[in-house]
Amino acid sequence: MSHLLRNLRVGVKLGIGFGVCLFLSLVIALTARVGFQKMDRALIKISQDSMLGIEALGQFGGHARQVRLLQFRIAGTDQSQARAALIQELQDEIKTSQELLDNYGASCSQPEDQKNYDELKNDWKAYGQAWDGIKEKVLSTPSAQAVPLFEKQTTALFSDQLVPLIEKMDKWNSESGRKEIREAQETHNKAELYLFLSLGASILLGTYLAIVIARGILMPIAQIKDRLESLEPLRPGTSGRHDGHVQGRPHHPLFPQHPARGVRLERRTGRYRHHL
Repeated sequence: MSHLLRNLRVGVKLGIGFGVCLFLSLVIALTARVGFQKMDRALIKISQDSMLGIEALGQFGGHARQVRLLQFRIAGTDQSQARAALIQELQDEIKTSQELLDNYGASCSQPEDQKNYDELKNDWKAYGQAWDGIKEKVLSTPSAQAVPLFEKQTTALFSDQLVPLIEKMDKWNSESGRKEIREAQETHNKAELYLFLSLGASILLGTYLAIVIARGILMPIAQIKDRLESLEPLRPGTSGRHDGHVQGRPHHPLFPQHPARGVRLERRTGRYRHHL
């Protein structure tokens, strides 16, 4: 490569050098951009999937337990006015719980998470249907019989299905979040490594090209300087040709001799001139 650069013109050499510098700058910029994009995707996955999922699931679990507590209170009171207030509060809690469950479903991005969500949605629907099926009987039954009736008809659905499933999903989301954090850290480390590698390679290649181009420019200049310095000025008033020699010195390649012409060297303003 250095041999090829040595034979090129100075303008071409400089153009190659600047072009390579621009190319290396582009490589570094692209490497950094790709790394930042991967980190952004990892952070978005954590913030919009795991974190939102854990938050929505936790809030749903709290409101679902509040729903069951209100149902117990409705079954355990015989006062119609208190029951009416509790029923209104229960409707608000059921609506809020459903919105939180829908929010969790919107955050699902993995097949296993979607499967758990579908199961939770069906169990919550089944629990609501169980309450709707016994609500009128609970409201028309004295509290002493209404509470055992409600507990008998709904405990299996809530305590044996909904609660374990919510705990299972909460554990899954926590583990998934920790995994995504580790992946984000690995992505950051890889992006940093690739950036430093590309930067180091760019520095090495740029240094090598700078040396080669500088040598390709300076060496010919140095050779010309050495050839000029190898010529000694002739004394004034002397001239002549002696079979390819000037004043007893061998012919120099910078100053070709012609058999039919004389050669005279004289020093003017510090430069040698060739007069034919």
